[in-house]
Amino acid sequence: MTLAAVWFEAAHCRAYGVADTRIVRGPGNVLTEHGPKLLPVNILCKQPGPSGFIDRAAYATRVGFAYAGSTLAALATHALADTLLQNLAGPGGTPPPGVDNLASSIGDVACQYMREVCQLSGASGLFSAIVFGSCPNAKKFRAFTLTPMLDPSPMRVLVTEHDLYAPEAFVVIGSCPELLRERVSALRKAHPDYLIELPRRALQYIVSEGADERVGGALQYGQVTELGFSPISLMVPINPPRDSGRNAALTVLALQLLFCFEVRSLSERLVSSTPE
Repeated sequence: MTLAAVWFEAAHCRAYGVADTRIVRGPGNVLTEHGPKLLPVNILCKQPGPSGFIDRAAYATRVGFAYAGSTLAALATHALADTLLQNLAGPGGTPPPGVDNLASSIGDVACQYMREVCQLSGASGLFSAIVFGSCPNAKKFRAFTLTPMLDPSPMRVLVTEHDLYAPEAFVVIGSCPELLRERVSALRKAHPDYLIELPRRALQYIVSEGADERVGGALQYGQVTELGFSPISLMVPINPPRDSGRNAALTVLALQLLFCFEVRSLSERLVSSTPE
């Protein structure tokens, strides 16, 4: 399981999403501390171009996708939705899809995968999700939860919109949503003059304290502007510091960015040292 939250920051005029990175198989059985749970879904709409073929990019953006529950079903849903929604086509003048349309489409894909995975794994094949983005039709930030509903049969996915502009509002899914709500409320009371990024800071405390064994690892963080969703790198301490003296690192999806540079640097040294 996990904890994931989405909220709107009026001071920054953008929506944010945060999630932890721990993936567990069961109590005391951690599979990885670096699980991707906050991901972009790319949207590309094409219309007829001067050639007469549908080859003109008329609209492109990215929405955020956060999930809690079955990693297999959720990542399969993300992979297929990301592929399909990059290949939308329509006649000239067709308006772009709203975030509500995208959430409904992703919900249909999620329902199909959960039905298949649950045939073998039961309720452990279920997941919930948040789809959030800047809506070109409503001209505002919107967030929708995707929730599996087992009764009445057959299983369906309930798509529910949440008002990000309501006072003190944020959307949360996962293992212990009330724990996150309590921590956010406590921070709001303790720091009334500093009310930005409360869900992110509250989730960091939960992870750092080990308040719930199903929530842990590190944080992954992202934002939605009018241009779309993008991940945000976070600076984290390295304990103990490395021999080089470096005591902090930038991470995206809980993986250190420096790792990429170290690998590239090593490959460059190997190439430069290879005799001709």
